[in-house]
Amino acid sequence: TQRILASHAQIASAAEPWILLPYVYSMRAEGVLAHYRHFQTVRAIRDFCKELPEGRRSYLHALRDFVCRLYSEAAGPNVRYFLDKSPPYCLIASEILEIFPEAKAVFLFRTPGAIAASMNETFDRGRWTVPSWKPYLYEGMQNMLEAFAQNRDRVHALRFEDLVTDPEAECRKLFEYLEIPFEPSVVHEFSAVRFKGRLGDQTGRYTYEDISREPLEKWKKTMANTLRKAWLRRYLRWLGAERLALMGYELNELLREVRTLRSGTRFLLSDLGRMARAPWMAILEPHLVLRKLKRLPDTHRIYKHY
Repeated sequence: TQRILASHAQIASAAEPWILLPYVYSMRAEGVLAHYRHFQTVRAIRDFCKELPEGRRSYLHALRDFVCRLYSEAAGPNVRYFLDKSPPYCLIASEILEIFPEAKAVFLFRTPGAIAASMNETFDRGRWTVPSWKPYLYEGMQNMLEAFAQNRDRVHALRFEDLVTDPEAECRKLFEYLEIPFEPSVVHEFSAVRFKGRLGDQTGRYTYEDISREPLEKWKKTMANTLRKAWLRRYLRWLGAERLALMGYELNELLREVRTLRSGTRFLLSDLGRMARAPWMAILEPHLVLRKLKRLPDTHRIYKHY
């Protein structure tokens, strides 16, 4: 979807800027590990905002001006939109819509099973990596859907399955929302779009040169073992009928679809080990310990995080 939009003459983009994350989290006491005391930083910024003419709103206005300047410089001349597609923005969706009240926002939804399968295929060749992305799947999904529900009159919703099934019709709706002419060529020429950044959808870029229906069924093979099906059923029930309906899906229909998946043995033993250790990995976070231990031979000082 990003490459389709970026292939239009009036839209510029970059791989994945992530530029808004640290600035929005400067107002959040949770979610950041740092050598400085982040929660005290948040208190200080909140106190500082009280000194501003419009309080928090002044802070957000300044942030908007700062980021818009960067977007403008990245986009170059004669471009109407800069598209910032960054997956972690699901964590700060409400704040983004507050910072940019006049911006066009596109919410791209996809069936949850396909989202989990994509994470596994993209980051570890099909092995179970879902625990690494739980903030996106839970807190991020909840925040994104709350932002969508509260702003339905000003945003555009697009289902991945609809885009793949009837790309021209869905793209026409999308460009109508953006108030720029629809160019039929974007449906076929998006594969020529290249981004220089290290992040972004590298799998789709190299796998598909045109819009393909293969992903509509491909995810079922990735999720088709007993453990993954059980996880997916739990996740669907956590999302619940109301949130899934916002995304354009029906809970019971998705549960029936999971039940019909043939259970294989691919990755079963690997999944068992990864799922068993995931809670301990989340609590102990050994990657932080290893990072500190690597600094010891270089006589670096070791600090705790706040």
